[in-house]
Amino acid sequence: EAACRRAGLYFHALVNREHPEVLVCVGEVRSINKKARGKKVNVYRLTAAGRKFIQERRSARIEQRKAAA
Repeated sequence: EAACRRAGLYFHALVNREHPEVLVCVGEVRSINKKARGKKVNVYRLTAAGRKFIQERRSARIEQRKAAA
């Protein structure tokens, strides 16, 4: 559950503050999570800028791992 929480916080940061150009809201659906009880949740699409951001982030993390080893 801790990993899900961290992932949710990261996703929230991408959508709202740090990189608003990475994801675009494209609609709403009902949640399939039992705890959410069918609440509406947003559906997002990764943008071209988002793809570039992810590739750059992956490359940077690979370089960090190489430097640490």
